[in-house]
Amino acid sequence: TQVDAIAGIPLALVEVIAADERMSILNSKTGMWLPFTMRVDKKPFDDVKVRQAFRLVVDREQMIEQVLSGYGTLGNDMFGPLSENYPKFPQRKQDLDKAKKLLAEAGYPDGLDVELVTAPIQSGAVEAAQVFAQQAADAGIRVKIRKVDATTFFGDGYLQWDFAQDFWYTRDFMPQVISCALSESPFNETHWDEPKFNKVFDKARAIPDAGERRDLEHELQKMLYDEGGYIVWGFANQVDAFQKYVGGLVPNSTGRPLSGWRFDRVWIGEV
Repeated sequence: TQVDAIAGIPLALVEVIAADERMSILNSKTGMWLPFTMRVDKKPFDDVKVRQAFRLVVDREQMIEQVLSGYGTLGNDMFGPLSENYPKFPQRKQDLDKAKKLLAEAGYPDGLDVELVTAPIQSGAVEAAQVFAQQAADAGIRVKIRKVDATTFFGDGYLQWDFAQDFWYTRDFMPQVISCALSESPFNETHWDEPKFNKVFDKARAIPDAGERRDLEHELQKMLYDEGGYIVWGFANQVDAFQKYVGGLVPNSTGRPLSGWRFDRVWIGEV
């Protein structure tokens, strides 16, 4: 069977497919993210120092190389990288000594044990859990991985896991907050509910112009960057493949397979 285009090829196979002289690769940077989620209302993550420590154990470059085969961009614990008002905060990097210090200050001088719930909910999720466990061990964080199937993950326990993962396609900052960072959000997986944050967001959402609400967005982003419950280590590229006789396909930022095309712009030509 011959196909003209293949959506969402396994990242580990990109180089193999690209080596075929008949094929072309469509490599698109996106805002798609595979976060680790820490419930801010449950021990040990109810202590902001623990959340900060967990963010500091991640070697983000290594995560992108091992989980995404290098096809991704660096994350900085903030979603919405394609948003007009995406902040330029100092890039968070692995700092095991600081992580150990924060854990000791939080009452865990000998490290701590946590369970990480993972499932094959998106390409790379289980691999990311395994890499995180290896990286965290160097800071005295002993991660027990609990792998479940996707049905179980999205079952009764979904949004209730103390420490787990999820995936999101590209969204701008404000719509993403509405989806996951307010008390009334349908997917508030970190159980983030800060009165100051909510008050500032109510002011920001009343301003339709992105430029005019820039300062308010940055204030919201700073709160999440400093104290939030997400570990956003990177953004996965969307990689598709197509026969070279297919024309009109362009990179897209949605994170959804082949979604940069339209029937009136794509054509089949001669090789």
